[in-house]
Amino acid sequence: MSTVVSTHDLTKYYGRTPGIIDISLSIREGEMFGLIGPQGAGKTTLIRSLLGLLKCGNGEISIFGLDLMMDRKEILTDIGYVPMSPSFYPWMTVDEVLTYASSFFKKETGEKELLALFNLKSDKKIETLSSGELKALSLVQSLMHEPKLLLLDEPTKGLDPMMKERAYELLKKSNAHGTTILLSSESIPEVQRLCRRVGIMKQGRMLNTEDMKTFKEKKLKKIIIYFSQKPGVTKFKKKKIGNLVVKNNMLKFLYTGEINDILAQLSQENIIDITIEQPDINEMFLHYFRD
Repeated sequence: MSTVVSTHDLTKYYGRTPGIIDISLSIREGEMFGLIGPQGAGKTTLIRSLLGLLKCGNGEISIFGLDLMMDRKEILTDIGYVPMSPSFYPWMTVDEVLTYASSFFKKETGEKELLALFNLKSDKKIETLSSGELKALSLVQSLMHEPKLLLLDEPTKGLDPMMKERAYELLKKSNAHGTTILLSSESIPEVQRLCRRVGIMKQGRMLNTEDMKTFKEKKLKKIIIYFSQKPGVTKFKKKKIGNLVVKNNMLKFLYTGEINDILAQLSQENIIDITIEQPDINEMFLHYFRD
């Protein structure tokens, strides 16, 4: 299987502030690869660098086996891109935006079916669209020419639940037809649902890449417990418990073990209420990468 995206020691600084540092990444043909990390991790900088929108101070980028700087025009004809905050000329209609975009491609485009999927009217002015409709339009524009590579920066942010489900199914269908996808997200469940492999970023660095199966096996949960009186914390200071917080009668921590084991332990306590939920991205990073 060939490599579609390859970077070596990619580094970009904004003045003295690092955007990305020494990013070496390889994404295989037909893969759906996820990037996760908190705000400021460098995900957007990496994607914009892969498009040639940002010039890196150091490193190499190869896409489709071609050098990005030497063959950018050829490369871009086979790429679809959804930015985090898409913007279009406000005086144009949806149809005018897509007609203009299609002029850059050498193939037939299939925007009509995609517009119908998101209930977008072709005669609507851009200035009348909601933020979710703008994101949906960006998805349509990115997919209408059946690109070989999709670069997606928070592609479902701003979509309502129904539109989000349609976007997920559309991305899975596109990937099944051979499109390679790089998806950046702050949503762990979204990346777990869609991607086979994940890159974990923090402060501009790629901390690790791993298969989603391995990532899921970490089973990280956030547990919040309310006791009838202030709890003793000594018994909760164990290997699989982290980020322990005590506030009055409330105990909160992140847990990587088997849920049945912790519930068995808690059954001995006088509990008023308990909540078990998925931690947010920042809590996850505090737990796994606090060092």
